[in-house]
Amino acid sequence: MSTTEWVIEDALLGKIKELNTTIRENALKHFISEVINKHEHSRYLLPKLSDIIVLVAFPGSETFIRDGEKYWKDILNEKQYADFQENGQLIIGWILVDEKYSKKKIQYIDFMDTLVPKYNLAKFMIDKYCYRNNVRLLPRRKIQSSESKTENKKRKRNN
Repeated sequence: MSTTEWVIEDALLGKIKELNTTIRENALKHFISEVINKHEHSRYLLPKLSDIIVLVAFPGSETFIRDGEKYWKDILNEKQYADFQENGQLIIGWILVDEKYSKKKIQYIDFMDTLVPKYNLAKFMIDKYCYRNNVRLLPRRKIQSSESKTENKKRKRNN
């Protein structure tokens, strides 16, 4: 489950309702307005908000960085880092597990997205979730990569 960056390894992962005293209100409002409300399935996601599993970047992790490791300012883009500083935290990835179709040892991903490219956050979140909950986490339907989404948008614009 190892990434190369301590700050990512130390990020909090949990359901919003379990982290409700840990996630800062401004960070949660930012996530809702900038991610959930803009998602094409926002009407489906909003009622399930408290069950969304989030990966939360927070500044305290930077206290324990060793030489050669990256800080959040090296990982996040300029806008994300400004939001991180303003809100004190930033939700950098999320998963919604479909509890309707999930079994005891196998659970299914309904929706998932990461906001930071190049750090394999999707695999990191899945591995961390599976380890903590002693389950297998599988996609319920084919998960379209961010790259595929971009290509599809370009094709639609060109047609």
